[in-house]
Amino acid sequence: MIHERRSPYPLCELNSLIGRGLRRFMMIRVTGDGFDRSIRVPVPYATYSTLGAVMDEFGAESRYRLSLNCSWNPSVESYVGSVRAIDSMGSHIRYFPCSQDLAQRIECLRNNKTPEELESESCYPGVPLPPLLTPARVYLATALLVALMTVSGLHGIGYGSASALPDAAASPNPPDPQGISAHRYVPGTHATDTTLRASFDGEPESIAAQESPGDPERDETAIARGVVSELPPGYVALTFDDGPSRYTEKIIDVMVAEDITGTFFFIGQHAVEKPEAVEYAREKGMSVGNHSWSHRRSDVLEEDELRDEVAETNALLSSITGECVEIYRPPYGIETANLRELLADEGMLAVMWNRDPEDWRGSDASNTMEYLQTHPSSGCIYLFHENRSTLETLPDIIRYLRDQGLEFVVFD
Repeated sequence: MIHERRSPYPLCELNSLIGRGLRRFMMIRVTGDGFDRSIRVPVPYATYSTLGAVMDEFGAESRYRLSLNCSWNPSVESYVGSVRAIDSMGSHIRYFPCSQDLAQRIECLRNNKTPEELESESCYPGVPLPPLLTPARVYLATALLVALMTVSGLHGIGYGSASALPDAAASPNPPDPQGISAHRYVPGTHATDTTLRASFDGEPESIAAQESPGDPERDETAIARGVVSELPPGYVALTFDDGPSRYTEKIIDVMVAEDITGTFFFIGQHAVEKPEAVEYAREKGMSVGNHSWSHRRSDVLEEDELRDEVAETNALLSSITGECVEIYRPPYGIETANLRELLADEGMLAVMWNRDPEDWRGSDASNTMEYLQTHPSSGCIYLFHENRSTLETLPDIIRYLRDQGLEFVVFD
């Protein structure tokens, strides 16, 4: 006699995602012993955004099976869950960040709690669940943690203003690890610098012309509330978008070998999967910036969604590097009024570019070098992406720019 093997756990399928104001939910179908119904489960924005990207990747025709195994990842200080996308080509596993709330509810399913219990305030009587992760709670929790660590002398994480960090980290030129010669570029500290806009009214304004760099009363926050899209003559910056990836550490190794540094703008949902690459970048003296959580266009996001894209990526990167994140690059270079206001509130600098070799097209080395040789390099911020083409061309890029007598800088 053949007996059908039955799983001791319910079957859980992700049907859709719902956003209502600041609250977000996933609709899941739970099939178990004696029940089969759809329920609504609250999720934090990071989960909502990451799962949305997965559903965009595989499409509406695919099925999405939610794993009932949710584990704590100490590298990113977060729970991590997984979902299996099933389509005509097979199955594909993707990971997503979980709040303690969601991890607890997933554990409820493993323990064969009924859907009614899962939707209740708490799966465990007498144990209230943590509130939903809204931007205000992210800021408050992180600020309290920074304050506690500052009082105790443990500066393991930074978020918000540079004043929350040790004096060395708050300096425009902090000590550089590994002996790398890194020049930290602070807009407004060069007499020729007119690239910074202290406000977003479209009028250029040189802070350096108004205040001396040595003035103890100088408002560094005012400097950060702006956008930089070019450098003073004689300087050049290499920036890399869309990581961390399998190329991150290899690109960094090339730069270390050439004794220069660069600025890396990381995507939050990529950093969840490769926190070690983020840590490696900072250990080697590179500058780490925010490139949003999911690389969605800022002009299609609601104000609260945009704020979460920035805040949750800041919190994640800060937890990995131990330093606050003060630079941001908008996906596709798209700025909006909401984004400008948000970055001003956070005291963050938007770093744009004025040279784009379009390496994302997968161009070979000759095309990239031809671009460099036919466009002036002095005062330029180069936009590169983490891919094989850039990795292979990078040594030639660095040597060419060095031969021009340019000084390499990074943004902090």
